[in-house]
Amino acid sequence: MGQPALDGLLNRRFLLLELLGRGGMGQVYRAFDRLHEKIVAIKIPRQDMAGIAGGPRSGPSHPLSREFRSWAAIHHPNVVRVRELGTVTEGPFPRGTPFLALENFDSLPVHLAAAPGRIPYQDLRSVAAQVLHGLSHIHGLGLVHRDMKPGNILLGRSLRGAGRVKITDFGLAIVAGQSEEPGTITGSFPYVAPEGIHGQALDLRADLYSLGILLYYLAAGALPCPDMEPGAILLWHLNGEPPDPGAIRPDLPVRFRSLVRRLTARDREERPTDAGEALFLLGHGNRSRVLPFPEPAPPVPAASPRLALDRTRLGRFQVVRPSAGHRDWIAELLTLSGIHGVACHKIACGRSGGPVALGRLLLDLLLSCTGARIGRRGKELQETGLPLRLLGRVPIWDGRRKAARKFYGRHPRARFDPAAITRLVLAFCGRAPLALVFTPAATRDSLVADVVGRLQQAGRSGRCGKGLLLVLPQTTRGSRRSVQKLPDVVAGDDRAGRRLADPVL
Repeated sequence: MGQPALDGLLNRRFLLLELLGRGGMGQVYRAFDRLHEKIVAIKIPRQDMAGIAGGPRSGPSHPLSREFRSWAAIHHPNVVRVRELGTVTEGPFPRGTPFLALENFDSLPVHLAAAPGRIPYQDLRSVAAQVLHGLSHIHGLGLVHRDMKPGNILLGRSLRGAGRVKITDFGLAIVAGQSEEPGTITGSFPYVAPEGIHGQALDLRADLYSLGILLYYLAAGALPCPDMEPGAILLWHLNGEPPDPGAIRPDLPVRFRSLVRRLTARDREERPTDAGEALFLLGHGNRSRVLPFPEPAPPVPAASPRLALDRTRLGRFQVVRPSAGHRDWIAELLTLSGIHGVACHKIACGRSGGPVALGRLLLDLLLSCTGARIGRRGKELQETGLPLRLLGRVPIWDGRRKAARKFYGRHPRARFDPAAITRLVLAFCGRAPLALVFTPAATRDSLVADVVGRLQQAGRSGRCGKGLLLVLPQTTRGSRRSVQKLPDVVAGDDRAGRRLADPVL
């Protein structure tokens, strides 16, 4: 467990729980995201790097720089994902301080999760392969990490062997081809590449050199330079012989030993040309299956979710089908909906199917009204049989037992009334604007597809109350009831404003 965090909320959204650690670039907290109801990691940079108190406003260490925004666009299983970039407007930190909300990855730094020098070869090979996969994706975006040290390689918890490995902390990342000012050395001295000491332009092979030193440390249990003085370390990087972990651990295969020597070659022309070649030398697949990695989807313009919410607040009905990058579009919609006062709910079908998803939606809507009665004597609630159970299961009204006023759980003869569910959702729309986000799995459920079709019919007839926004996937294949086609708004399309010419009102 980490140290207790500062009391209070960050931007009235992130509840700080504990301090996970401090480093040269800042400090990291575990926090609870009240908007998305998830545990996240909040990284706060040092004040001299955050652009406050006279510090610089740009550069690779600034969370709003180009390098950090590139990190936010990376979606790869071996790279820690950035969920949000923002600035402090209220909370225990100075106003204007930038911060990052990262995914909560249950892990430890690789040198703390495993015992360097006693790690089995299969685990060493797994760690090396996963790091190379992540580096291949990073280098494909034109970035050089520059800080490949054990503290920035996270190893997930696993019952057997090495778990998932993820690269984190892009505080020193630069675009490939850049160089430092003469006399400036950036990064951890035991892992810095020789060209970085000379002030030459850095490319992806600088990260491969640092990875070679890291693999030697994990395999041998010690750094290749025996003297830990900074001057002696830099001199060893320039003139020392490439290390051989087999001198300490003869049980290591020749393939792994030769890979470490190739990665730590003083002349970068002697190193592997890229991470794909290093994977091939490791014996992990072949080069054609590793590279190239797909480029991330281009970000969706931030104005599109705000435009949809503004029109919903005006009492209009909309059907939005996000294009490429829909996850980022929906994440931004969820964030902006809380700011603009629009209730936004996501309907996702799990193993329980559409009835449970709709039951949770209606339960959330009912609780948000603080007990206000919907409909005359709750007639709509009686017809749907919702929400009588609070733990996910949806009670079903059996028409043949209606006179006896008995509710039943899952039963072959029981049925749901999509018309009553639709009327109840529209009753909530009469009180406040509402946004509903449907996943592809949800729209393939027959009951959900029926409700969506009825909502679109109601929106076309102008019965959407204070405003209704339906966010649907591009396709709705597999549903028994086809969703009616309405003039849709494609997120990120500049023609959205012209296409949404009040389709229903």
